[in-house]
Amino acid sequence: MGGGLFYEGVLGVKTYTVVKGQYSFQVSLYDAETGKLLCYTQANRLGQLGTGATTAVAAKYLTHNPDVTVGILVLDPKAATQLEAVSKVRNITNIKAFSRTESSRKLFAENMSDALQVPVTAGAQRKKLSEILTS
Repeated sequence: MGGGLFYEGVLGVKTYTVVKGQYSFQVSLYDAETGKLLCYTQANRLGQLGTGATTAVAAKYLTHNPDVTVGILVLDPKAATQLEAVSKVRNITNIKAFSRTESSRKLFAENMSDALQVPVTAGAQRKKLSEILTS
């Protein structure tokens, strides 16, 4: 992905590599007039924060009840960030986490329950999960 804020004099690109199933994201920022590299940084966490923020904006404006149960389908590193962000705009009363892998479900449930002080139910079924569903 690339883009520029030419009125600010910068342009950038986000790239990623996948080696043995492991993703690595990088961002390069350049001077728009000279092409000089201004910044090169690892961006995995940046992507997680962006996804979390987008999820929180959707939760804030697309739900009306301040107290919600949140369902989450994919328990990757972005999942925790999404739940953390939603907890800033809604009062999460319960989290329902789905994953095909039992060990992933249990670990995620323990970690998020501790982090957010909210009950987390780890399940193998995707039946009616919640008012807010994210993946």
